[in-house]
Amino acid sequence: MLAKLITAMTKEGKFKDAIQDKIGDTVDTTDLEKQLSVLNASLHRAETIKTRLEQQMDNLDVTDTHSMSFS
Repeated sequence: MLAKLITAMTKEGKFKDAIQDKIGDTVDTTDLEKQLSVLNASLHRAETIKTRLEQQMDNLDVTDTHSMSFS
């Protein structure tokens, strides 16, 4: 079934032309790489904050009534 679909698609000239046009195109990934770098830095900060909060929660004294008061 898949082979029939591919055969039908490739018989049409528009598909062939579109693929050949795309093969010749190049993609500038500079902006995407910058975004990835910013997002990775943001992820690192969030993970660091999460780790600190986990450590603080682990160190809470559940028997201390003042440790849970919010002023």
